[in-house]
Amino acid sequence: MEERLQVAEINDIYREEHQKPITWDDMQVSEEVFNERIGICNSCEFWVDNEVGVGYDFATESYESTETIKQCSKCNCDMNIKAHHANVKCPIDKW
Repeated sequence: MEERLQVAEINDIYREEHQKPITWDDMQVSEEVFNERIGICNSCEFWVDNEVGVGYDFATESYESTETIKQCSKCNCDMNIKAHHANVKCPIDKW
């Protein structure tokens, strides 16, 4: 079984090899790769609009408003966020 490294271990390895810690930018794909991924998602049968609540009010137990996000119905991720990350993949291996 493949062993997954913890973030601290990855930082240590990266620091040894490159003399600096991993930054947020190191974990992001280029805008070109992001656009390619989203293009693939746009044509996917599992790409859906999902309405989500914004600004939960605990006193009234309700959301202040809602917004529509594009979401993968296979993994339930907001693909506008997921497609930016270098260390993730499409749940059905389209990218």
